[in-house]
Amino acid sequence: MASVDARQSPWTNLPTDLMKLLIKKMTEPSDYIRFRCVCSAWRSAATRFGLPQHIPLLMLPYDAASEARHVFSLSTNKVHTVFVPELVNKIILTASHGWLVLLDVAAPDAALSLLNPVTRDRIQLPPTNDFYRLSDFVFSPDRNRFLSRRYGESRAKGLDKYSHVYPWQVVLSSNPFSIDGKCFVMIRDCYFNDRNAAVCKVGDDAWTVVESNLPEPPLSMACHNGHFYMIDMEGNVSVCKAEAPFESGRIHSLQMEPYGTFFFVAATRELLLFVQFEEETDDDRYEKGRFDVFKLRLRKPPASSWAKEVDGHALFRSEQLNQNLAVPAAEIPGCRVDCIYFSDPFDFSHERVENSIHEIDMLDVKTGNCEHLPCGWRKMPSRELLRSVWVQLSLF
Repeated sequence: MASVDARQSPWTNLPTDLMKLLIKKMTEPSDYIRFRCVCSAWRSAATRFGLPQHIPLLMLPYDAASEARHVFSLSTNKVHTVFVPELVNKIILTASHGWLVLLDVAAPDAALSLLNPVTRDRIQLPPTNDFYRLSDFVFSPDRNRFLSRRYGESRAKGLDKYSHVYPWQVVLSSNPFSIDGKCFVMIRDCYFNDRNAAVCKVGDDAWTVVESNLPEPPLSMACHNGHFYMIDMEGNVSVCKAEAPFESGRIHSLQMEPYGTFFFVAATRELLLFVQFEEETDDDRYEKGRFDVFKLRLRKPPASSWAKEVDGHALFRSEQLNQNLAVPAAEIPGCRVDCIYFSDPFDFSHERVENSIHEIDMLDVKTGNCEHLPCGWRKMPSRELLRSVWVQLSLF
């Protein structure tokens, strides 16, 4: 009787050209990961850097006290449950380049770290002792809430209100294991002077204070071509090179009427600026109105120009986290070009937010048409779930 190794050997000795052909036809990251798990020969053929471009997965609203996370795949229209012990009592501040930025609310010093949910690699970030927070609120693991006793009055906040205690917003410049070895993390709303931001290179022991040089506090940040860009509510833009000594300067000002909500999107070739306008309704509620898209021309002198499309990309946005991921949609089967995929109902109507079936929305930037995409996942009966987040997978 042939040995197990002998029976398996034909599969391990497939011609390299054939394996490359198989890899080229893969569009789902899960297929690629399974391919790498077959044997060492297949693992060598499917390198860590060859994971195909894919539609980001949506990590659905979650209970931070649990290690279970429910993940929705737009490409397969399925919900999967994964168990990640490293995420217990961790709040995901954002996700970028295949990594999660985690806030450990159970740690006395509110530690920040990076986690690759696929490889389970973890990187500790510098201490946050100097950061602004509501210091009178302390997390209670027993009650899974923030508790405060001040002036003889007891107060409590659910974990879903964590941003009241830790208002920090984070952007990651690149994958921490990128070839050049330069990955930077920038955080805003972390100092009493809310015009300042904090930045560090992964591996640093401390944060560096960066003055935004903006008249108002930054509303959005992005990293593009080795520079951090910040914009305030008046449309003023400043830039800071992702390199010590991290000096910034104001470079441009958009004069917009009426004012809207600004946010940056770093596409492959362009730095895009979205302006989201809100429209009043007859019953004094507001609805999300139109989007205008601008391309920032970063050559001297800087300028901006109106754009009718998203540079051939699709945008995946989690509004509560101010997270914006741009992917080259034309290269990804099933991904719609020039569309915005929202992690939650775009209009935030009470009826849809309270619906037991989680929905996401897809907005066509060119036409303004919006489609509702139910994912078939029924929410747990709790109002204290943390917000959903888009996650791109990475093997490094």
